[in-house]
Amino acid sequence: MGKRTKYITKIGMLTAIGVALMYIEIPVLPAYPFLKLDFSEVPVLLGGFAMGPIAAIVIEVLKNVIHFIIKNDGTGGIGNLANIVVGCAFVVPATWYYLKHKTQKSVYAAMGIGALSMVIAGVLGNYFIFLPLYGIAEHSAKITFILGGIIPINVIKAFATSLVTFFLYKPLSAILHK
Repeated sequence: MGKRTKYITKIGMLTAIGVALMYIEIPVLPAYPFLKLDFSEVPVLLGGFAMGPIAAIVIEVLKNVIHFIIKNDGTGGIGNLANIVVGCAFVVPATWYYLKHKTQKSVYAAMGIGALSMVIAGVLGNYFIFLPLYGIAEHSAKITFILGGIIPINVIKAFATSLVTFFLYKPLSAILHK
């Protein structure tokens, strides 16, 4: 099997796992039950660590496009677009940093950088794009939602995803690098 075929196969497998994980959602914020934790960024991060940031972007976009096609959640794709933006904001800086500094300590730094970037992208994306697309334009309503929902869910998701990825990457590394 050629290099290109292996690359595409890995992306396809990680995308499929990511799509499946999007269906296992855990509501964690009682005030915002529609903001749910899922672990669909784990295969994206694993793919990014093994194959680079471009592969992570491809997996992120594909999993959201497939999820949108299969499960129309009534948001008109706004939720999936937000997931792409925030997910890429998490995995691209993390995988880029890790590829430049492949050490055990750099994994922690990479995930920290990704988490911070994810939170910032969640705040800015929701304030300027996603909440207005949902019809929420009032400044105070946006700030309340961002402070009470967006920041906490992104912090929780970044931490949980990082933790799971940290424990899975080493055992799966040999398979992902074959």
